[in-house]
Amino acid sequence: MVRQSMNQALGAIAAARQDGVIPDLAGMDEFDIDDFGTSLENGAKLLALGVPSETLRKQVFKRLAFQYLADARQEVRNQVAQEIDRETLVDS
Repeated sequence: MVRQSMNQALGAIAAARQDGVIPDLAGMDEFDIDDFGTSLENGAKLLALGVPSETLRKQVFKRLAFQYLADARQEVRNQVAQEIDRETLVDS
């Protein structure tokens, strides 16, 4: 949230100054792989329940992807979300 606000503020300053640059802050997150491991495990358990909802599946995948890609550029995160939304996931 802080990084997003700083990106917006720096973007507004760059636009006002007509710098012709697009600021993109990265690396302001602390990532704890143990927390992600717990989230991954919980997501897998939720999906294993077999709830017949494609929306739920996509949202679980998005949440995990966004947590893992917390320091990625917003364009990358948006692209991942679009790809998840486009795919029809079928059980193997």
